[in-house]
Amino acid sequence: MTHEMYIARASDESVAARGDHGGVVTALLQFALKNGMVDAVLCVKARDGNRYDGVAAYITEWERVADCAGVLHTATPNIPRVIKEYLNGAKDIKLAVVCKPCDARAIIELAKREQIERENLILIGVNCTGTMRPETARKMYREVFNVNPEEVVKEDIDAGKITVTLADGSVVEHDLLE
Repeated sequence: MTHEMYIARASDESVAARGDHGGVVTALLQFALKNGMVDAVLCVKARDGNRYDGVAAYITEWERVADCAGVLHTATPNIPRVIKEYLNGAKDIKLAVVCKPCDARAIIELAKREQIERENLILIGVNCTGTMRPETARKMYREVFNVNPEEVVKEDIDAGKITVTLADGSVVEHDLLE
């Protein structure tokens, strides 16, 4: 058995720069909305620009999808619950959903119990390298990284390291295995 793997990135440079790892998820969501494949997108965005307070975002205009670009490791809204309780189980709409593996599993379980209309969902899975509570992240940035948490604009957790990018463009890295 062979498997094919593709490396992709957004062709729109502003999306590629704003998103993580080339902005491909943002580009896919924009494409799905723009071409009528879905009625809306459900993803996570920072509330009022505060990266420590992420909320579920229901988006119907493809131009607004880029508002959710980038990973928020300190924002963990319950996406399956939003679909079930606030979006009527996606029974009335076609919905593209960005989900971590735990979200995808919960969505599948809710679909098995006929609480979510699985056929109306396009799941776009993203890797989850971990999440952390906002209070824990702020403390870690102050005490371990010696940076102001409000200056953090991006973080990446990969290969046992957390890499933090600050508003001035500087990067600070910490090995989690130390």
